[in-house]
Amino acid sequence: MPILALTTDWLDRRISRATGTETLFGRQADFLADTALWTWFTLRHEPNWWLRTATFTAWGASVVAVTTASFASGAMKDMPRSRWIRPAATLQVITGLRIVLRQISHTRRKLHREALPA
Repeated sequence: MPILALTTDWLDRRISRATGTETLFGRQADFLADTALWTWFTLRHEPNWWLRTATFTAWGASVVAVTTASFASGAMKDMPRSRWIRPAATLQVITGLRIVLRQISHTRRKLHREALPA
């Protein structure tokens, strides 16, 4: 799921920029979809309470900030994005890597148990 989400997100961004069809609404809709997916995925699959809390905070705070600013001004606001400081994206990578590593470990244990003589 995380690899599919990241791949389609990347393709969508590349296509919209290449065709000149990128919009403020599209960026915000993409951001909200990422928020929903990664928050759900982390709460569902990440056993570490600290990472679950950090993910919920990083995504939730961003959504609240953009929503509040947009309603206050009466227009959709774009969230300023740093190229260097991206807590939500960092948590995406950490969560995705932890899940992949857990799956590899699980598969190795299973193969090891199957290789043991009965």
